[in-house]
Amino acid sequence: MKITEKDLRVLVRRALLYESRYYGMSIQDVLAYLTEFSSHQWIFLDLETTGLNNPLELRQGQLLEIAAIAVNPNDWEGEPKVVGVFNRKIELSNRTKQREAQDLEVTAALEQRIAELRERVASLQQACEEANISEEGDEDPCEVLSAAEQELQEAEKEEKKRKKYWTIPDLLQYTSYRKIPDRWDTETEGELEIDEQWDRNYIDEQQGINEFFAFVDNYENPVIVIQNAEFDSEWIGVRFMRKADRYPVIDTLRINRLFLTPMLKTLAAQGDQAAINFLDESGGRSGLANISKGFGLSVEGHHTAIIDVKMTLMMLSHAINKLKENPDLNIEAEHGEAIFGRPVTDAEGNVVRDEEGKIKRSGGDIKSAAGSKARRKWWSKKYHSREQRRKRLKRKRDYEASKSAAGTEEFSEEDDE
Repeated sequence: MKITEKDLRVLVRRALLYESRYYGMSIQDVLAYLTEFSSHQWIFLDLETTGLNNPLELRQGQLLEIAAIAVNPNDWEGEPKVVGVFNRKIELSNRTKQREAQDLEVTAALEQRIAELRERVASLQQACEEANISEEGDEDPCEVLSAAEQELQEAEKEEKKRKKYWTIPDLLQYTSYRKIPDRWDTETEGELEIDEQWDRNYIDEQQGINEFFAFVDNYENPVIVIQNAEFDSEWIGVRFMRKADRYPVIDTLRINRLFLTPMLKTLAAQGDQAAINFLDESGGRSGLANISKGFGLSVEGHHTAIIDVKMTLMMLSHAINKLKENPDLNIEAEHGEAIFGRPVTDAEGNVVRDEEGKIKRSGGDIKSAAGSKARRKWWSKKYHSREQRRKRLKRKRDYEASKSAAGTEEFSEEDDE
């Protein structure tokens, strides 16, 4: 039977991984929900991929690392017991290698061009200041300077545009793909001892995924724990080439965003200095590094998969214990705003309503999910429809034709057609 991309997406949502949305729960509710998994083996998972900020990479890119730590949580009373570690790096596909080489070539050429233009502009600026045009027909260096400055601005604009999205070399460096981080073990007091050494072998992507699920199958009643489960589960789901088992998923990002941060904001509004200090360190955000900083944990080596797994494990342990300190706190207001977004207000502080009388809101978990879905649909429509590909090809041909014509003769609309 042929499996389409749509079927694979359904597989991720319904067969491979499933998760609670946590909407409308109190602190007691979420703690009770987590307690239901006290007899399970908790498998903390993290992926590094080529798709940090480009939805197209889900189909065109690849996994770079898969890391996991299996623990017995001991109901999160004291340190959980580590029972297994999984750490694999994936070999680059031929396509990724070609993209890496092309990115390096284009970046080097652009940097050299900008350096040469800056040197030329500096030279022309000096010539312009010293210029003493006495004979008619002499080239005015100030006029040449203006053209050179314009060319430099365009080159710098192109460089800024390229930096908007990560290149393959950027990603490989950012994730320490070809090396072990300088400080593989951090020095945070009380940190779990984890044998996390990488054997320096790179394996095939499908082999890495198969080995990960074989690792999960070693444990009874596994529950998968992921920071931002939507991202990682989708990346694995569309690449898993055999029938998948069904595993529950705990998304630590949602626990942070919908419970921990709202609890801290509620406490801070009541004047709790510890909560105020935490929010200052975390910036009021719920990402892995932000919450880890709030708890005073090291973020050294962040965005290396095995270290991110360790950070997630330690961060969740602290988060659960923090929630246990305030089980009866009413976080309904902050919880609701985390889901639906904060009310939009006008210049006078009045709440803005739409035509139907509903309060306008910005941000929020639901809006973020809807925005993410809309961006994926936009990218797919823009770059995958036959009509868009035809238009892009026509624009490219027209642009090349215009440049060629401009170099030899005056360009006209007739030539464009």
